[in-house]
Amino acid sequence: MKILLTRTAEQNKQSAKRLKVLGYETVCLALGKVLDTGLAINKISNDGVIITSANTVKILAERKFAIACPIFVVGERTQQAVEKFDLGTVKHVAPNAKSLAEYLFSTHAHSHAHVRFSYLAGEEIAFDFNEYFDLATGSKNIFVDVLEVYKIVRIEPERTVLNDSVKSCLNGVQLHYSVASADHFFKLIRKYDLENVSKTMCAVAISNKTSHSVDFSLVKSVQNAKIETEASMFEIIQHMP
Repeated sequence: MKILLTRTAEQNKQSAKRLKVLGYETVCLALGKVLDTGLAINKISNDGVIITSANTVKILAERKFAIACPIFVVGERTQQAVEKFDLGTVKHVAPNAKSLAEYLFSTHAHSHAHVRFSYLAGEEIAFDFNEYFDLATGSKNIFVDVLEVYKIVRIEPERTVLNDSVKSCLNGVQLHYSVASADHFFKLIRKYDLENVSKTMCAVAISNKTSHSVDFSLVKSVQNAKIETEASMFEIIQHMP
């Protein structure tokens, strides 16, 4: 069973390494490229900075941007990237966004003053921290300002590359990490008449929101990760017959 990866080239490479350790063969088809939005970061909150993606770290490193306040991250990979480029000091590492929101709430729940964090993210924001605080914890004193420092531009590979990559994953698995990437993938499937191949594949989405962009008519089945992490997606694959 082959697994089709359709993120950026670097993201595909990292995911392929982890899947290889688990014993799976992958096919990497880069359908996106990370670019700096050019947004000026004139001011960030002294209370802390939230980073949930290594893509953010890459852009900040290219800008030679240093962070003086505490950094809160999601995932060990993001932590390692922050430390590699010496962007600042990581105060806490959470396995997923919801866990990070719960941690930040628990450490500021009794504060009478408003607490504000700067979330340095991409245009395709996967996590709404303000919603986590408002709904999951009922917090009214914690706020998050989103600064979109990178974007993912969708790219279209040569037709032969697309055809060969998708067809080599017949009866395999396709992974979807965002709404935009899923939309782009299925547009290409239709454009190049690969519907019958895609219908033999199982789809795994990182979230319920992402699964809504999966064309159910073009896959054998769709499953959502229990929590919004890649590791949770891999657990689903490991339980497939």
